[in-house]
Amino acid sequence: MTQSNGNSKKVTVIGLGLMGATLARVLVRQGYQVTVWNRTIEKAEPLAREGASVASSAAEAIGASPLVVVCVYDYKAANEILSVERSGFRTRRKNYHSTDDRQPARSAGERNLGAAARRGLY
Repeated sequence: MTQSNGNSKKVTVIGLGLMGATLARVLVRQGYQVTVWNRTIEKAEPLAREGASVASSAAEAIGASPLVVVCVYDYKAANEILSVERSGFRTRRKNYHSTDDRQPARSAGERNLGAAARRGLY
């Protein structure tokens, strides 16, 4: 992942359960500049020792990288974290992928993009 705008190899991982922590760890070990955030800050501490930066908020984490990977329990948690009002998630292309049913992901994407558009952010 190399971009011409100085964001070479930057990625944020939000949600540090088994999957999120593993992804973040692999990315750090592959030389990426990884920013992590979790609602429970203690889950970020081992990754900080391995070289990840720990954001103090979801908004800070989202702003740190051009690519944001969200690994949380369900759509409700993802929507809470990514809502325009709470995270300051600005003009970004949002792709929702899931190992679950596609319709909730599509609905979540449409809801968040609609909210951003109403506020002139997208």
